Amino acid sequence: MSTSIPKIDGLRILSLDGGDLNCISQLRILDEFMQRLQYDTKETLRPCQYFLHITGVGASGVIAILLGVLGLSVDDASAAFLRLCKECALDEKISPLERSEKLVAAIDDLLKDLEVPEGTRLRGGLVRGEGCKVSIPYLSAVDMTNCRILRSYDARHSSYNPTISEAIQIAWANPSLFSPVRTGGGFVQEQLISAVDGFNNPTLQAIKEAYEAFGKDQRVSCLLSLGAGKPLTRSLSLEGRDLAQKTSRDTEIAADQLKRRFAGVSIYSRLSVDRSLDTASNTALEDRVGRITSYTLVYLETPDASDALDRCVRISRQSSNITMENLYRTRATGSRSSHGLPPLSAFFVPRKKPMEEIMNILKKRRPHSPAMALVTGLSGTGKTQISLKYAYDHDDEYDHILFIDASSTESIEKSLISRIRLIDRQLRPFSAEEALDLLANPDGNLTPNWLIVMDNADDTKVDLRNYIPFCEHGSVLITSRNAALSDLYPDGHIAMDVMSQEEAVDALLSAALGVSAETDGPVVGVKPAPTRSEKDSECAIEIVEELGCLPLAVIQAACYIKKNRCLHEYPTLLKTSRSKILRWPASVQRDKLKYAHSTYTAFDTTLSALSSRALKLLGVISFVHFSDFPKALIALAASSGFDYQPYYLRDRPFEYHTSISLLNEIFCPSGQWDSMELDMLLEELQTYSLVTLVPVSTVVTLRFHPLLHGWAKDRLSYSEHELFQAAAIRLLVCGTNKDDNYLWSYLSSHVELFSLSSNEIHVNDKMALTDILEFNGQSSKAFEIRQEIHAIVLSLYGERDIRTSRAALQLADSYGNQNDWDQMEIMERDIVQMRKETLGENNIETAHAIANLARTCRWRGERYEEAEELEREVLRIRRDLLGPRHRKIVDGLKDLADTLLLQKRYVDVQDLLGEALDMIVSLVGQVHVATIEIMEQQALCYTHSGDRDKAIYVMREVIGLWRTIRGDLHAQTVETMTNLAKSYSEQGQYAEAEKMWRKIADGRRETLGEWHEVTLDVLTWLAKSVFAQQRYEDAQRLWTEVAAGRREKLGDRQAHTLAAVFWIAKSAYNLSKYAEAENLLREVVAGRRETLGDEHKKTLKALDWLAHSIYNQKRYADAEMIWSEVAAVRRETLGHGHSDVLNAFWWLGRSVLDQERWAEAERLFSEVVVRRQEKLGDSHEDTLEAVYWLALATFKQERYPEAEWLWSEVSAGRREKLGEKNGETSRAMFWLAKAIQSQGRYDESQVLLAEVLANQREVLERYHEDILETLELLASALASQNLLAESELLWSELVIGSKETRGDSHERTLMALDQLAQIRQRRSELQDPPSSESDAELVEEAPPSSPSTCEDDALVVKSAVKTALLIRKPTLDDYNTDDVPGSPQAQRFWTSMFKQQSSWTLF
Repeated sequence: MSTSIPKIDGLRILSLDGGDLNCISQLRILDEFMQRLQYDTKETLRPCQYFLHITGVGASGVIAILLGVLGLSVDDASAAFLRLCKECALDEKISPLERSEKLVAAIDDLLKDLEVPEGTRLRGGLVRGEGCKVSIPYLSAVDMTNCRILRSYDARHSSYNPTISEAIQIAWANPSLFSPVRTGGGFVQEQLISAVDGFNNPTLQAIKEAYEAFGKDQRVSCLLSLGAGKPLTRSLSLEGRDLAQKTSRDTEIAADQLKRRFAGVSIYSRLSVDRSLDTASNTALEDRVGRITSYTLVYLETPDASDALDRCVRISRQSSNITMENLYRTRATGSRSSHGLPPLSAFFVPRKKPMEEIMNILKKRRPHSPAMALVTGLSGTGKTQISLKYAYDHDDEYDHILFIDASSTESIEKSLISRIRLIDRQLRPFSAEEALDLLANPDGNLTPNWLIVMDNADDTKVDLRNYIPFCEHGSVLITSRNAALSDLYPDGHIAMDVMSQEEAVDALLSAALGVSAETDGPVVGVKPAPTRSEKDSECAIEIVEELGCLPLAVIQAACYIKKNRCLHEYPTLLKTSRSKILRWPASVQRDKLKYAHSTYTAFDTTLSALSSRALKLLGVISFVHFSDFPKALIALAASSGFDYQPYYLRDRPFEYHTSISLLNEIFCPSGQWDSMELDMLLEELQTYSLVTLVPVSTVVTLRFHPLLHGWAKDRLSYSEHELFQAAAIRLLVCGTNKDDNYLWSYLSSHVELFSLSSNEIHVNDKMALTDILEFNGQSSKAFEIRQEIHAIVLSLYGERDIRTSRAALQLADSYGNQNDWDQMEIMERDIVQMRKETLGENNIETAHAIANLARTCRWRGERYEEAEELEREVLRIRRDLLGPRHRKIVDGLKDLADTLLLQKRYVDVQDLLGEALDMIVSLVGQVHVATIEIMEQQALCYTHSGDRDKAIYVMREVIGLWRTIRGDLHAQTVETMTNLAKSYSEQGQYAEAEKMWRKIADGRRETLGEWHEVTLDVLTWLAKSVFAQQRYEDAQRLWTEVAAGRREKLGDRQAHTLAAVFWIAKSAYNLSKYAEAENLLREVVAGRRETLGDEHKKTLKALDWLAHSIYNQKRYADAEMIWSEVAAVRRETLGHGHSDVLNAFWWLGRSVLDQERWAEAERLFSEVVVRRQEKLGDSHEDTLEAVYWLALATFKQERYPEAEWLWSEVSAGRREKLGEKNGETSRAMFWLAKAIQSQGRYDESQVLLAEVLANQREVLERYHEDILETLELLASALASQNLLAESELLWSELVIGSKETRGDSHERTLMALDQLAQIRQRRSELQDPPSSESDAELVEEAPPSSPSTCEDDALVVKSAVKTALLIRKPTLDDYNTDDVPGSPQAQRFWTSMFKQQSSWTLF
């Protein structure tokens, strides 16, 4: 028969449901289809020749690859699929990991049998599929909501292109059967799984892929969907086998939806066995396959199935007028509806961020619930409009959109019932419960693909949970002013904020002047306008900033401007007539939402809903700044009865007590402070999105919209205005206690709103508020105000009144803050003198003035003795007048301790602070700011005195107290933690430092953000502490994060960025990733050359490390060139003897030596040796290291006596400095022995090597490389003396060790085997008899002729021990200095060594 493809211009699409072993049923159905097609056409075709697009998921994805990529016939694909099922043990209870390993092996064997080259990619790797396109849906294990596609063809969208083996694994990676498939590496590694959970019927994915692959105009002849059986009808759980049944059930639900969607589309066919194919998992695989096949054949014999199959075959061969566009856009007949959806506002402006948030949230599926998004926000933020915009933009994604008025229970129920009835007249729910049941269990034209928009769900009495259908389909979008609704689904909450400035300006100008040709697109209902002027834009920015970018206010302003043509006059109108202009109604809208279209009218809707206390709270807060008002300030103020006054300069009027009464009425209605009262007030305001609680560091702040803020003030009467302003000032002044200065940074913006020069504010309050200004860097403004206060008090009471001197003392402080120290001191001395004259020397006010003067003496010119004398006088006065324990005495002790600390009198300081600490604890307790401050002084004293252990101990306690008082993330807590972490690092306690840095980093990330400068600084310290622990991979990850942040914030060439890259390179270097380190260091070098210059020390440091990276890649010439540059520049800038210069020349010598330029290397090492001897001395390790390499250079030139002398010096020096068992000592002695042996003095070399070997065995692993080298040299020395039996035993041990560590085929192993053979040959030729009984024992215990057959390594070691013991061991009786061979230097060395012989331990 012919195998040509039928000439037809229609596209045929095959979609295969997932189903694991049940997919055998699909193959049987497909086989019947192809058999009938072959009968009708008289042609033999493979599926890939007939279907131009095949999509499969799960196990059917494997089948799709077998059919469409590998081009197999149905029979061959069936055989291959069954083979994989059997070899991956589908019928066995094994772990997913074990089954995955079996699957990989089975796929490899199958592809090998099919002659598919190893590593062949899914896309572009084979041409066996006759042009058939195959798509495989899959998921990421961390995001199971978004379906991805593996493709065998090129597409506009990028997609992962795995090998065919990987594609089969990914397609089948059902978590209940197989492990996820890992792809990528490093930071981009990902786990991929099958898409059976959620996309088990991939027909829609197949249509979408075909639409994009073949185009919208491609005609379609056939869309064939093959299922894998129906689900069981019993109730199921979601675990194990029941999860598979749930998947099957979801698949059939999807099939029913498709059936309704394509009811009028002739080309669509769905074939699936109409019963469950599920069989017991403990049934043998062959039996399960047989039963599935039997069920399928019975199904195909039914009239309905047979007729459907015939119809599908017939239609697939015919031309069709249905295009991919028709198929892609088809909906269920008569089901589409969006009843009750109001039109958009004529001035709607798209907002990208909230729209994307809604889209992303509604894409996510939830267990036992529809997808849900909750949009909450203040009136006028555009919640309803953005929700309507989403509904209109995504109309084609839903079959039904139901707009529900959610303002009350009645409106919700009425809307639900009426909307359902409009969808299908046959559906007549009579209650909300029936309507919800229909949405959960769709019937008739009602499909599961619905969207409910619940608008205006503000009533706290309505429980929306009662109106959410209980199902896992559909979507719900809720709008509300009630932010508490976020509790319904926190992950779906969208806090609708105001527009961005750019959005607001565009909306204002577009609505007022028309859409500019410069904008991205038109606003609905607005005609294009000419290009806007720069002045227009500047004016618009001023307007939207004043309006707080509130959408309703912006549109209202635009309507007013458009009507009155007053763009440039509007800012003035806002300031002079704000209340009137914001109550002006906007032009008639067509949205039919019955909402107020003026800003203040919208806010007025909350008046009747709020309690009197809540409205009064809004009135008080309206006089401070609308943002960053610290909630904790209210509790602090209440703790003092709202009556805290740090300065008494003038008497208070009666109205003062009225403002206190107002605050008590708002915050303490029961007469006592209760934090729950404040929480309930704020919750009431939050219900209508009137206030937002914003955590800033560890302080919770209140934020109001600026227009709401203005509305709250504008609605007050004149008399209320004065009272509420006074109450606001009272709150601020109650926060000026120095114990609570952690709040002062938050209070500055609030204080600035008041005119402190105004007579409306009492001088006592003014003076208190200047402390906050000064604290926040506004010392000039504080100075001016204090001058005014002093003048007022002076005019009222005269110069010698105590109240005037109080104002003068604060003014003196301000002079100091203006750097006018002379005037400050003059004023303080005058005040002290005046108070002594008017109040007496033993007076508290006098002592306070003296204390200020003492601080000035301490700060100015190190006048510590005078300061100490004054501070001791202050202490005396306070002790006399205040008793043994008082806060002012504690302050005096602290001041005196500060002065003594500057004099380094640490013992006296600790005595004073100890007394102060005991006193303050008795007064205020351990957990108090004043207590902590003293402990911080103690830690500082311990640090300066060098007692870091005690400093660390105290700092730990301080951290615990700050955490208790302020929380983990507060600046003072973090600052103390930072100091402690640095102390740990300085002491080399890197593990402890790391723990602390990690805590700090977590806090900084949370409060400041990932890439804030301070966060990156902390991460830098953390990375250094990890690097110091030699955890280079962890350090490299941290440095990479730092570098990314530095690049983003500072650019590629900034010093901090380059430093981070440098440390990444060092980490890579220490991980032996020399090529990676080289690339990074080249970037650093280039950056530092550009920004710092060629001769800068940091440039040279980077060059040095670059040379090291290249050197370790054995590119010695390249390394030499770089070290030559480094050495030359450093010598020029630092001088010949600098350590950095000598290090550069030393490494230059190393690179030259490795290029076998021995004489040149010798000259370089000689210079380094001379310079180091001059600078460091003969015995310094750096000097000895240079001598060592000088010896090697001379040795390579065969000048063995010189090398011997040099190495003897190194050996003696290292033995003395490092000990005889140190590795560097043994290395020097090894080369000394080699130099001696090279001169033919084998017996001397033998003795020296015996000691080296003994020392090495004690400290190194059994077959360390150094031990093997020593064995080799010692065996050679013995052989050269014809001690063949002893040599043979050492060569035998060497062979065993070399095989174990280097491998059988290593050149050194082969050399050792050859030497062993030669030794045995020599012994055989000489017929060497045992020389003694001991020697006879050795021969008897010697290893067999073939070392590789030796079964007992211990025998070889034992033999080696006995061999070593036979070596003549020198004693003091045998030798004297004259008998020692070699040079005088060698004689001295040997003599000293023989004197230690009694302590030798050879093994």
